[in-house]
Amino acid sequence: MVSFDATILIQLINFLFLLAILNQVFFKPIIKIQQERQAFLDTNRRETEQKHAELKTLREDYHQKLDAARQSAYDKVAQEVEQANAEREAQLQAVQAEMEARFSEARTQLSQQEAELRTSLQQEVQPLVSLVMGQLLNGNASAKKEANV
Repeated sequence: MVSFDATILIQLINFLFLLAILNQVFFKPIIKIQQERQAFLDTNRRETEQKHAELKTLREDYHQKLDAARQSAYDKVAQEVEQANAEREAQLQAVQAEMEARFSEARTQLSQQEAELRTSLQQEVQPLVSLVMGQLLNGNASAKKEANV
């Protein structure tokens, strides 16, 4: 059987003394370093998560602003195109109205010139008709005289 004597008690005291010394010299500094390292890692992890969340927010803001800028640009381009089309349409209508006015003026001038030419021609033809009629009548009268003779 196992007998308990003073050696076991001395070994137990020696073990506890060694354990206390190792705890003070070796285990406590290592545990402290591990705790500091864990605290450092936890702090870095929290900061990283916080920076990641900030980055995500900034990225979303950037995309929203970019989408808003694109939409604004598209709207501005559409507005400019619409305005240009309206100006073009107005210019086309102005040109068409001007052409209508010119054609109307040209028709009026042609009608006036035609009337003037008809009047002038009538005035020139009237004496010729009288002359031809006179000659025909004179020629008929001479022919009748010869026929009577």
